[in-house]
Amino acid sequence: GVAILTGTVANGGTIPLPSGYTEGQCKWLISMNSDNPLNTKWDINESDPQLHYKTECYTTGRVVTAQTYLGSNNEPPGWIASIANYIIIGVK
Repeated sequence: GVAILTGTVANGGTIPLPSGYTEGQCKWLISMNSDNPLNTKWDINESDPQLHYKTECYTTGRVVTAQTYLGSNNEPPGWIASIANYIIIGVK
C-alpha cells in the first residue's frame, strides 16, 4: 500500500506518520510556507554589510526547523518561527 499526507507544520513540530506506517516505511520533503507568519517588522541598517535576512528549512528526523533570521536594527535581532509545507509518502 501507499499512503500520502500533506499539510503544514510550525518550526519545532513533527511531521506526522500515515496511520499504520512506521518511520522507516516513509520519506518526506518540506519547503517554506510562510517565512514571517506574524508579520514581524524589521529595520534594515544599510550603513555597513551585515546579515539582514536568512531562512532555514530542514528536518532532523521528522522534526522540522523552519525559521527566519531578521537582523540589523531589530530589537532584538534574531530568529523567528516560520511555517513549512510537508509531504510524506509511506510505502509498504
